[in-house]
Amino acid sequence: MVTSTYNYLVANYESGRPIRYTSHKTSELRKIYNNIVKISKQSPLYLLDISLERQTYALNLKDAAMSLHTILNNFSKDDTNSVFHDKKAVSSNENYVSATIVKDHAPTLPTEFNIEVTNLAKPQQNVSDSFRPNTLQLQSGTYQYSIDVEGNSYNFSFQVASGSTHKDIMAQLCNQINKSEIGIHASEYTDKNSNELRLILESDTTGDTGTPQFTLQDDVYIGGEGIVDYFNLNQVYQPAESAKFKIDGKSKESLSNQFTFNKSLTVSLHNLTNEPVHISYAPNSDRIVDELNTITDGYNYLLSLGNAHSNEERRANKLVYELDSIVYQYQNELEACGVTRKDSGELSLDSFLALQAATDGTIKELFTNPEKISTDLLRETNQVTVNPMDYLDQKICTYPNYNSHHFPNPYLTSVYSGMLFNFYC
Repeated sequence: MVTSTYNYLVANYESGRPIRYTSHKTSELRKIYNNIVKISKQSPLYLLDISLERQTYALNLKDAAMSLHTILNNFSKDDTNSVFHDKKAVSSNENYVSATIVKDHAPTLPTEFNIEVTNLAKPQQNVSDSFRPNTLQLQSGTYQYSIDVEGNSYNFSFQVASGSTHKDIMAQLCNQINKSEIGIHASEYTDKNSNELRLILESDTTGDTGTPQFTLQDDVYIGGEGIVDYFNLNQVYQPAESAKFKIDGKSKESLSNQFTFNKSLTVSLHNLTNEPVHISYAPNSDRIVDELNTITDGYNYLLSLGNAHSNEERRANKLVYELDSIVYQYQNELEACGVTRKDSGELSLDSFLALQAATDGTIKELFTNPEKISTDLLRETNQVTVNPMDYLDQKICTYPNYNSHHFPNPYLTSVYSGMLFNFYC
């Protein structure tokens, strides 16, 4: 019987929880064992119905309770690894400057600061001469040219077919350069007034390094003319520029509009500023709300298991009542955190209210308080984990004799689910 249950478990109940959350110290394993022994000593001897449906129900209860217990246990901690100690960077104007924390270097975050943007980094831009789209003076034949990009030289061979127009050649040049993926983007521009065409070449990188980001030169001439010279592709319209800004009044420069400050903060510049933008830090409310949403989902799933089996298992109502009574006790405080108890007993999360509660510390105050809901739910989920059979209907055969010494069976309460989760507990 136990073997068949184990095989069913292996096929259907592989846990998705990370091992780091479910590993335990020796002392914790001993405590779990002692709890099972204590329950066994005080429990009557039951005659159990071991149908597959009932085994599945017990295993689902245990797994759901363990999942919720694990999430709650981590969420209710208030140490340096807690979700409530996780920070996010906040900009007073995201349209001008934004910032994100580099997770690996969070302890080295700079203090809050003001930043002013006086110049954005720009790429190099070359613009060709203007040409009528449907004419051509370039001779047909095979042209060769090269592009030097940041010290690397790339050679190209370009075929001009007889009868090709300026529009045809420019489109083919754009396609050839863009397909090569050498760090230059080519595009066509049509003047609305004259209807003449220009070819625009723009570097992917920005910043003034003292030399051009790219240059072009002809390698093969036909009739004394090369394709670069013909279109004047080496004509620099806009040289590359570096970003210039001030941090707390001190002038700084960056080759790009995104830079790392103090190896811990990525700052992105979007627009020139008229006044300083303040960068500060706040609790990572998005992550807190995500964790809280996981808790409500886990709670609702455990509650749904009890509701789904309340007709077949009258003691499933015991689980529903115990869970709902805990939530009902803290209903007002949960609503202040954006968590609402429905008439069905399930929990729903208002993300907008939850974000506010995460920012002002309301969620932290409720869930890290050892005298509040987390402790009660942890106690309840631990009870379900250790003895899921308590929520199944059972026939009592005999009561324990407390006046005599008797040998407790430590696996009695969880013969179908306790040790089957040996990689958990």
